[in-house]
Amino acid sequence: MKPRSTWPLLAKKAEDALGKRRQELQAAIQATQKHLATRQRLLGMIDTYKAKLQERQQQPLSVAEATNFREFMAQLLRLVERVELDIQQALAVQEQAKRRVTEAEIELFKMQAMVDKDLKAVAAYQKKQEQRQLDALGITQFNLKNGSSPAPASGSSVA
Repeated sequence: MKPRSTWPLLAKKAEDALGKRRQELQAAIQATQKHLATRQRLLGMIDTYKAKLQERQQQPLSVAEATNFREFMAQLLRLVERVELDIQQALAVQEQAKRRVTEAEIELFKMQAMVDKDLKAVAAYQKKQEQRQLDALGITQFNLKNGSSPAPASGSSVA
């Protein structure tokens, strides 16, 4: 009896799937980090623009400048809201990717357990076969050592 080639093949397939799921998780993490960095940049721009406005308010602002400021700030705030939405979506994708990695790990563990179980079954079968051979050899040696040979069934001796 030989180990089945199916289980190692399925274990390899599960291992490949796990690698793919881990890559997807890494991509989701990077996307989330990218959105977080974008949010930080936008918040920094808002703070910088507010500071410039504070400096400029020392002098009277024209109506056009005040309108431009409000419009620009509104655009920045809309961008921040959009990035916040993107962050939430990226976090949802990241959580889904984590679940998929966990499922792939479980599947890999199952396949590895089946490989181990099959190897143990093969080893037990081989051990049993070896024991049978040893028992047969022992019986043969015992019979030869004791000089037993088949006795005639009629009970008469041959002269």
